[in-house]
Amino acid sequence: GTPVVAAAQPPPARSTSPGSASTATLITQAHRHFAAGELDKAEQKYTEALGADNKDVRAYCNLATIQAQENRITEAEKTIDRALAMDPDDAMSLGVLGYVKLRQDKYDDALIVLSRAVKTRPQDPRLQNMLGLALSHSGQRGPAETAFRKALQADPGFADAHANLATIYITQKPPSVELARWHYNRALAAGAPRNPDMDKLLEESTPTAAR
Repeated sequence: GTPVVAAAQPPPARSTSPGSASTATLITQAHRHFAAGELDKAEQKYTEALGADNKDVRAYCNLATIQAQENRITEAEKTIDRALAMDPDDAMSLGVLGYVKLRQDKYDDALIVLSRAVKTRPQDPRLQNMLGLALSHSGQRGPAETAFRKALQADPGFADAHANLATIYITQKPPSVELARWHYNRALAAGAPRNPDMDKLLEESTPTAAR
């Protein structure tokens, strides 16, 4: 089938219990680097802070996200397990674990943890988008569409959810070409990269007279 257009990514997490003042400063700096996309610097600060004080669930969440994005999946899993050991029901930690499971192509596992996360934070667009990906890969297209739509209700300009809905619509039988095109164009307008597979499918699905 067509590869899913968008990458999943959990939301950045905020600090819970940063501990000492020096650790709090490191974690504040790390969060700033993380938000700015300076992942190397963020990882360095998180690692330094967590070496001194191991109580900050949010720092573990963001460090695990960085590790997963860099395909250091085993490290990411160990890091997020430490966050979940402190708070097993934390929605953001569950979201990061779901992200790690998606990166491992363990869609059933991702579905279990992301369903738990979404129950706690149903309005979180990134959690809904990741749940949609897990559902889609598990063959549950209807529930996946619902999850992507919930993501867009929470954040109408969310490029990943638009791109994933476009994939759902262009690959269903029969394809909903115009819906797919509309969501794909919204995704591109919101900054998503062009997807050669989607471009090809839209081109093939357009009647000759309309080209």
